[in-house]
Amino acid sequence: IVLIITARHKLIMNFINNHLRNFDKNLNTCADYEIKYDCTNDVIFASNFIFTSTIAIVRQFFSKSKLIVFINLPNFLTTWPLIHYTIFINIIKLRFKSINSMLLKLGTTESKISRSRELILDDLDSIKRAYAELCKGCDEIVTFYEVPTLIVILIFSTKTIRSLYYMVIQLISAPKIDSLTYVTGLSFLYPIYIYIYL
Repeated sequence: IVLIITARHKLIMNFINNHLRNFDKNLNTCADYEIKYDCTNDVIFASNFIFTSTIAIVRQFFSKSKLIVFINLPNFLTTWPLIHYTIFINIIKLRFKSINSMLLKLGTTESKISRSRELILDDLDSIKRAYAELCKGCDEIVTFYEVPTLIVILIFSTKTIRSLYYMVIQLISAPKIDSLTYVTGLSFLYPIYIYIYL
């Protein structure tokens, strides 16, 4: 997954540099354009980092093996593409919300511009160009993340089935529940947590 993303990193930089800049350049000509800061991306990043680190620390605490750090490394590497994808989806969603709020204000008393027909048509033309630019960017983002997302889904499905199998066997056969079963249950919830974010 890391190699795929590294090899195709130019696509994502192209999206950020070209499409988002062109989008903002097109809409900055409009009087009613404003993009509101949303702390959702910060929350997604921080909560994923905290959750992943907590699972790694708890597994290290309950495990007898010193190699558990290397076993947890794939968790870090497989979740970050999904987190990046989620962050880009949120960035695109904010841009669409700004377009919708501009369309709602056009020609109304809430608008910052006069009700001149030419100015409204110019704004509509800018919105149309920005919308087309954003749709092209969405296609590139989907193309970039389709293979890593599929790989991550397969990896997490396998891990979830393995963890569920281990938990069921432990709950059926053991008279006393081991603390490692709780850690396995926590790691079982991890893919569910990632998919909820996505």
